[in-house]
Amino acid sequence: MAEEVSPESKLYVKEEIEKSRKEIREEVEKVSSKATKTFTTVAVVVGLVTGLGVYGSAQHYISTTIKDALGTETLREFETNKTKAEQNMIDVKSQMAEAKSNVQEIIALKKIVYLPLGTILPSMLDPNSFAKAVGDLDRTTREWALADGRDVTDSNYGKLLLSNNTSSTSEGITLPDLRGMFLRGMNEGRDDGNQDPDDRKAGKYQQDALQKHGHKTDARKPPPSWTGRDTEPIGYTKTGDADALAARVTTVTEANTADETRPKNVAVYFYIKIY
Repeated sequence: MAEEVSPESKLYVKEEIEKSRKEIREEVEKVSSKATKTFTTVAVVVGLVTGLGVYGSAQHYISTTIKDALGTETLREFETNKTKAEQNMIDVKSQMAEAKSNVQEIIALKKIVYLPLGTILPSMLDPNSFAKAVGDLDRTTREWALADGRDVTDSNYGKLLLSNNTSSTSEGITLPDLRGMFLRGMNEGRDDGNQDPDDRKAGKYQQDALQKHGHKTDARKPPPSWTGRDTEPIGYTKTGDADALAARVTTVTEANTADETRPKNVAVYFYIKIY
């Protein structure tokens, strides 16, 4: 059987609840943003009455009265919103942690694949296809440019060369025209006979050439009858009073002739990083 509540206790509880009713109702109206504060207010009222020594049915009476004041559905809404808010906060923290991890991975990846200004990249893609492949959709600030001799003075690459006073001319900075060209490494102190004899600066053109060379022959004046004419490739013979050169040709090899001197090769596009 429930404990009988004295009139004095019941009156005191009603007075205390009436004092907090206005505050509680105001908190109810702010349920979406003030849920935590409202629960704190309710807890204070219960704690106050408990601290005054009103137990048992008095506490049950307080709980019932508060539910009547707020409404059971409102309290449930408090709990639901609070739970959702807590879950949303957990989700947000999880997403932030994941985003931070992704950013760190992207930064690490960029350090691995970072290519500095002036990097030359060979490709099988034509300029439009290459631009799409690397995401260079803005023609005014494309990171890569075809090495075709164009002016790039206003690019980051051009500004860098100007600041270093490298390859600068009165006309500005232009890319080397690598169309139809082979690349050759800079000397950088090499002097073992395999260095570039012109000792050029980066980007400077060099004309094609053939190395100077000679062929040795055995040309001499033997006795009137040259006995080695059938075995030696070339020699000097004498017939009567006339001197003559004699040659023996056994094999003829046709050369691959063209309008230029070149090695075997495959055609590619050359691009230079300018931004």
